Amino acid sequence: MRSAWRLTRAGIPVRCWSWPGNTADAAVVEEVQGDLAGWRLNRVVWVMDRGMVSDENIEFLKEGQRRYIVGTPKGMLKRFEQQLLGEDWHWIRDGL
Repeated sequence: MRSAWRLTRAGIPVRCWSWPGNTADAAVVEEVQGDLAGWRLNRVVWVMDRGMVSDENIEFLKEGQRRYIVGTPKGMLKRFEQQLLGEDWHWIRDGL
């Protein structure tokens, strides 16, 4: 694993991790959590691409009441299509 610190223009620290290409995406969440364990953080938002989505990782996020944004495979969206269509959505532009 390789990690790097970056700062936003406002001086807010951001941490990034990267792994070799043959690393299973869904397997790294626990490793990142372990790395963050000693940090004194006020708010963390987990951002994961759809390769990191697994039942175990979603459960991890939910049980810790963590804030998160995850990419969702299109096949999974079909399972929740009716529920999602019932939400109050706002169009940003055509198709989005």
